[in-house]
Amino acid sequence: MSVIISLGTNLGERRRNITTSIELLESIINIKKISSIYMSKPAFNSFQPTFFNLAIHGDTELSPYQLLREIKRFEFLMGRRETHRFAPRIIDMDILIYGETVINLPYLKIPHPGLLKRDFFLIPAIEVCPLCIHPVNKKPLKNFSPEIKTILKKLK
Repeated sequence: MSVIISLGTNLGERRRNITTSIELLESIINIKKISSIYMSKPAFNSFQPTFFNLAIHGDTELSPYQLLREIKRFEFLMGRRETHRFAPRIIDMDILIYGETVINLPYLKIPHPGLLKRDFFLIPAIEVCPLCIHPVNKKPLKNFSPEIKTILKKLK
């Protein structure tokens, strides 16, 4: 199944966190494309370091539930511990799109409800798969304009 996964980090050595998370994801996803890395200010708790954000697009044989379980395991392996919502984090991995699947459970929402609302999700997702169809709106991601609520800086 085609998936887009978002990665975000604002603690520790952020580039290493991204590299490690991609290496872990390669064990469960056949990665086709990795976006540029974008810097963004924290959206909901401004008293923390700047985030590095990116997206990956690829294929997986895992179900959405298995994928979520593996992502949470990878976050734990990298040192992430549950604290409070919007706290700084070593790594945050989110399933943005899983094919045309729509899931609305308390612990798993696909497509990610912030995908079209948060530029740090949308811009990298468009970069890796502009023709991927949003499963609710049935339009390609490239048709959605980012809201640009936070200023993103593309890292080279």
